[in-house]
Amino acid sequence: MTVRLAMQSDSEAISALNVELGYEPSEQLVATRLDRLQHDPEHAVYVFEDSMCGIVGWLHVHATHRIESETFAEIGGLVVAAASRRVGVGTQLVTTAAEWSASMNYGKLRVRCNALRAEALAFYTAIGFTPSKQQQILDRLL
Repeated sequence: MTVRLAMQSDSEAISALNVELGYEPSEQLVATRLDRLQHDPEHAVYVFEDSMCGIVGWLHVHATHRIESETFAEIGGLVVAAASRRVGVGTQLVTTAAEWSASMNYGKLRVRCNALRAEALAFYTAIGFTPSKQQQILDRLL
């Protein structure tokens, strides 16, 4: 089992894992997005590869810049296959994101979690994240 940077050849597996969270971007769309992120030094995408099962999880971490506060790292997405949960996959991916964040000299790693995902909230709390505020996200389609 290993955590490594994602490669273009991982697009199919990443796309398949996205379905578990209710997102269904095509493999081609995932490949296009992954290519863009791989060429940006302020983003990193990691996969957790199991020698028997293949890719069972992925995580995207990136810099977040604000005028009013210090730059910090943020987990943009984390998915672990249902059959591979509660065995340390997510923890190892988050640990890798924290290491990347520290190497970039960011003093904080943030994650936004859907309030309806009780298991995810429990996971993040168990590995050391603490709530800092509640907010609603509002979108305006263009």
